[in-house]
Amino acid sequence: MKIALLAPTNFQVPPVGYGGEIFIWNLARGLAAKGHEVVLFAVYGSQTPPGGRLVPMRNSRNDWRKMLDVERDYTENPEIRREYLDCDVVHDFSHRKNAHDWMMQEGDPRVLSTLWGSCWTPPFIKKNVVVWSQDHLKQGLSGATGFEGSGIEELGALSGALPSAAVVPGCVDTSFYSADGVKKEDWYIFMHRPHPAKGVLDAMRLAHQVGVELRLVWD
Repeated sequence: MKIALLAPTNFQVPPVGYGGEIFIWNLARGLAAKGHEVVLFAVYGSQTPPGGRLVPMRNSRNDWRKMLDVERDYTENPEIRREYLDCDVVHDFSHRKNAHDWMMQEGDPRVLSTLWGSCWTPPFIKKNVVVWSQDHLKQGLSGATGFEGSGIEELGALSGALPSAAVVPGCVDTSFYSADGVKKEDWYIFMHRPHPAKGVLDAMRLAHQVGVELRLVWD
């Protein structure tokens, strides 16, 4: 199967340092290992998936306002649009969800969207939607943006029901976090921005349920 993965345009895939785009890269490698052809749409400097192709996108360079403009390329650039329409499945990870909405409006059901991060960008057509956790779903539906106090009001909020939404956790490469051969202490660490959609409350509840020590780190 030929699968298109449409990434946001603010970080490379995989990211250098910070960035949830590592989950897109993990998925790309996992799909390739299953024998699928992966076409990755990501900014210049991103890596090419094993056995697949990279379609380079303009870089909004972590400028959220510019990102809203740059990601229009997913529908307004005919060459880019032609590339992902040639695939069997289109997985839209972008923030604006333009490709998802355009394909659904055209009656093309081969597309799905993953709402991730703080779920501050809604697909207009709320079908074929995946979220990473129940907290992501709740935060999106309640209108949390993840950019409190930023003044970026046009980012909007997800409203209305998601009757067909499915909770599918992000793809994690557990070998990357292996501590084999390292002397380990008996506690766990949670490093993230303390926003509800990041799952800090889930981590605290889980630690309490299983009786382990959890240390929280953020800036």
